[in-house]
Amino acid sequence: MKGLSENGSLTLEQHIINKDMKQIHYKEFTEEKAKELYEKLFIFYLKKNKNEQEISKKAKRIIKKQCQLRNIEPWDWIKI
Repeated sequence: MKGLSENGSLTLEQHIINKDMKQIHYKEFTEEKAKELYEKLFIFYLKKNKNEQEISKKAKRIIKKQCQLRNIEPWDWIKI
């Protein structure tokens, strides 16, 4: 059969096509949840690094990535 390998599983090409066609549904990501996440990330990275500016940038990058995954325009306080 087309798209199946000898052992009956999908070929790599078919797997990539199926993955691209599947839409991923994420949980709602509100500004309030983003701020909570920012606080948690800030505290988490503060334990490892004492440079608050670096930590703030890293946390904002993570939240910005979450916005991109959900096709949400990042809030003004997130924009770096």
